[in-house]
Amino acid sequence: LEQNLTFIPDHFEIAFPSAPAMENNNTRFTYLSNDLNMSAWLKNLSVRITAKGENNGTMTNYQIPRTQYFANAVDITPTLALPGGAHTSTLPQAISEANLSFSAGTAQLDYADVRFNYDRNRSNPVDPFTVSGNDTNLTVAVKDHTDTSVEGNETTRFDGSATFYYGRVRTEDLKTQQKQIKGKVLFEVYSTSPIAGFTQQSSSWYQNAYDDISTLQSGDFEPRAKRSRSSDDLSALAALSNLSGPSAGKTVFDIDYSGSGERRIIWHLDTPSWLWTSRFRDYSFDASSGCGEHPCFETLFQSQISPSGIRSGSFSGSRFEADMNSSIKKRAIKVLR
Repeated sequence: LEQNLTFIPDHFEIAFPSAPAMENNNTRFTYLSNDLNMSAWLKNLSVRITAKGENNGTMTNYQIPRTQYFANAVDITPTLALPGGAHTSTLPQAISEANLSFSAGTAQLDYADVRFNYDRNRSNPVDPFTVSGNDTNLTVAVKDHTDTSVEGNETTRFDGSATFYYGRVRTEDLKTQQKQIKGKVLFEVYSTSPIAGFTQQSSSWYQNAYDDISTLQSGDFEPRAKRSRSSDDLSALAALSNLSGPSAGKTVFDIDYSGSGERRIIWHLDTPSWLWTSRFRDYSFDASSGCGEHPCFETLFQSQISPSGIRSGSFSGSRFEADMNSSIKKRAIKVLR
């Protein structure tokens, strides 16, 4: 005579094998973004569930062999609470009638890491703010699906914190009579008060000394004849070289010009949407987009003219009719719109 037995525990004990953690995107900061490709993280979301008897001993016979005779299915309800209206990737989901792989009275459930961030308005910069893991909690409730009086739950807070910056890209217009000129892109953050260790570049904007993640490739710089991407492609005349960075919020590069005569080039820069600011238009790098929808900067390569002063070198304290040996850089607080 065969008899199928089910061992019913008195309750479930819920524990977190590793302390759940809140982390920044690059350990020290996260840019505000509506796109969760830039996000802070909630990690270590593993839960250990143990079937306990009346005297709080582990019920080692509560397990699921291939025949699944000894343990009932369970209902699992996780609740993750973040402060301040965060938007997230997929949260831990409730499961009904879950057949967990209990072994010797214990099972483990591993939830995927959760990305989170907060709303970013392209035309309304905000001061940096920090979210504490102590203000975030994860609750997991487990209940025997058949005998609902058998249950357990546990709530834990998160270690760590995440600091959010409102960021932007800053470019500069360049003018030279040489065949090569050095340029740079700055990654800045908004703050109405000083940020320790950050260099202020303009009113309320600081170079992000922590940014070593906003990597730009040569292909992100597109030379065009006009402010629209649909204008003539000038890549046969001008190209980037020696691209390096970011380091402490700055990327540097050389622009090499192989054309002749005077030439004005508009460089269209493809950057992440979380680094775009504009009062008028959302970010776009579509084929028909223009400098009102993504960062741009201008390079003006002028014809070489023999000046009346010294032709080469770097000098101080002298005046010339024209200084044709130095590049002129015109910095604008805002990128071309």
